[in-house]
Amino acid sequence: MLQKRKKENMISLITATLGRINEVERLLNSLSKQTFKDFEIIIVDQNDHLELKKIVSKFTNLNLVYIRSSQKGLSLNRNIGLSKAKGDIIGFPDDDCYYDSKLLESVINTFKNDKDCVLVAVNAKDTETEDVFLDFSGQRIVRSQLLKRCISYNFFMRRKNNMQFDIRLGVGAAFGSGEETDFLWEYFSIEDYGLFCSGAFVHHPHNQSYTNVKRALTYGKGMGAIFKKEIVYRHHFRAIFTFLKMLTRSLVGLIIRPEKTFFYNTFWGRITGFFSYKI
Repeated sequence: MLQKRKKENMISLITATLGRINEVERLLNSLSKQTFKDFEIIIVDQNDHLELKKIVSKFTNLNLVYIRSSQKGLSLNRNIGLSKAKGDIIGFPDDDCYYDSKLLESVINTFKNDKDCVLVAVNAKDTETEDVFLDFSGQRIVRSQLLKRCISYNFFMRRKNNMQFDIRLGVGAAFGSGEETDFLWEYFSIEDYGLFCSGAFVHHPHNQSYTNVKRALTYGKGMGAIFKKEIVYRHHFRAIFTFLKMLTRSLVGLIIRPEKTFFYNTFWGRITGFFSYKI
């Protein structure tokens, strides 16, 4: 099958959204103010209503692709967006984030200045407090750092053929997290490297809630699943030490923190995710 021709130095942004309207409008407003213009935004709308369609129709100044999807699932719908993307650089802004006006310009300049760099990440601020919670300006990113430094909304990657998310991972799936780390681990080789660019921030909510104990279980399953893939199926055996550290932190939280159900579900989710995930 012929591969779709990619447009060099064009950025394709893919947002799979469900349950948010005003936040998506805020994201689109920030994109309309970008100093770099050669990008497209692909909105994959999983809502049962048409409220979001009314919003996106107002942004005639954007190269915007709007897709209605009757299927639910973050990874599944990101894959739908990937199948339509034309750019050779791919980003995945969450539906509750927004960009500084020079963010895409900073990203593309970083890629242009280093032709061998396969990934560019940006720093992050909390949308409510404006506190910086992720800042590695100018630093290099190697594969072992992807888990801690790259979140779906803060990285941009050079496109490779047949890129896909594992639809069993992420929000809406049985293994409810880890889809972006798994995506990066799959397509980021040991020799590859990325860079943090300076001068621009993505704004995203940054909060740690210990009350959603049900989500702790599904998120834990996602983490267990991606480490199963990394250790057993990709044969990156050193990842076992990182996984053991994560399990230890959950056990310590279970012992010393008052949110015992949260930490129990996180620990048990990671264990069950690891042993139940199969290719």
